[in-house]
Amino acid sequence: VNDGRTLGAIQPSILHHADGTLQAVGRTRQGKIFTIESRDAGASWGRMSLLDLPNPNSGIDAVTLADGRQLLVYNHTARGRGVLNVAVSNDGVHWMAALVLENEPGEEFSYPAVIQAAKALPGFTEDGPDQFITVGFARDAVLSVADQVIDAVKQGEIKHFFLVGGCDGPTAGRDYFTDYAVGAPRDTVVLTLGCGKYRFNKHDFGDINGIPRLLDIGQCNDTHSAITIAKALADAFDCGVNDLPLTLVLSWTEQKAVAVLLALLALGIRGIVLGPTLPAYLTPTIVNALVQRFDLRPITDAATDRAAALAGTAS
Repeated sequence: VNDGRTLGAIQPSILHHADGTLQAVGRTRQGKIFTIESRDAGASWGRMSLLDLPNPNSGIDAVTLADGRQLLVYNHTARGRGVLNVAVSNDGVHWMAALVLENEPGEEFSYPAVIQAAKALPGFTEDGPDQFITVGFARDAVLSVADQVIDAVKQGEIKHFFLVGGCDGPTAGRDYFTDYAVGAPRDTVVLTLGCGKYRFNKHDFGDINGIPRLLDIGQCNDTHSAITIAKALADAFDCGVNDLPLTLVLSWTEQKAVAVLLALLALGIRGIVLGPTLPAYLTPTIVNALVQRFDLRPITDAATDRAAALAGTAS
């Protein structure tokens, strides 16, 4: 619909008009929001042009309201992303300022999202029971009770540690990580970090002599905490990290998670279980090399992989 040279346009949002016309609006490199229309349900599109709304080459979002008006949320500036505005229109061409959501020069408000569906739903008729999730087990918190943890390992009260974490995502297969963590034996501890933890951190894992069985280390950028904890345990037992009763089970979605994986491999960490699918650029030859050199293990099913990890500890 556009050669990309005259107008550098990406990331459209679709608006629906009463006469059946579809209108796409989105960001450009030309300093304004683009617009383009289709009158045959998207089979073909007209000429792309620019609206009289500024855009600093940043993502926008738009929705057709139940009353037929069009609503747009965007950065109303040609430079920076320190403002975030809402505009409304009756025809998708002439837009009126409706609301200033943010106005903090120097800050960044990127990739807004607008959803109307929630307001059409009846809502909750009653509150559910209160539930609390304990977080904050970064390296300082865990290492402050390192003696207690080490003693529990020596007494056989803790037989294995699982680090289950990484990215979450909408693709099938990510229930594997819930099954893996929730199914861990009662004499094991599950460390977690990253968005993947939200698949199972609401479950009650209990504790082992006061030590929580689920230790939420933080987000993916707290990987350093996990490495520091593992290194401290290895030092305490006078062994290498790979000799610990520890299994890393990682989910990935984006480049950031791959960077974490590469850092772990650079540190010589072996036996990492990775899924739900491998990055597309990992060709069979590369995968074979990683398996041979680092014992990288693509996931199979949670029960089988967990049993293999525990059998390795027993051996």
